[in-house]
Amino acid sequence: ENAKEKGKELQCEFDFKLKGMVFDLKVNTPEGIILIEFFDKKLSFDGLQAFVQRINKAFNEKIPIFRAICVAKDFDDFFFSDDFVDKFEKLSKGYKMDLIKEDKSGFSTIWID
Repeated sequence: ENAKEKGKELQCEFDFKLKGMVFDLKVNTPEGIILIEFFDKKLSFDGLQAFVQRINKAFNEKIPIFRAICVAKDFDDFFFSDDFVDKFEKLSKGYKMDLIKEDKSGFSTIWID
């Protein structure tokens, strides 16, 4: 199966609402749900934790998340510190999470699970 055929299986929903929580973009894939959240301001670790808590309130094992992607214009310095990896891995999440920085020339990865 090629990428074009797999793309036909994708269903996107903007401003997806579930259990009182709103998410920027939900994509259904054969592997599971991918959530994408866009942060216009600098993303702090507290902001990341709040996003994870919203996901954990809205979803469960009956509606599993395959991957969550945070796209931010900037990231707090903490994301580049020695303490980040340890604290990030302790977040209560049963899914993969990617951190992507958006700038004028495109995107760069901060973290890929």
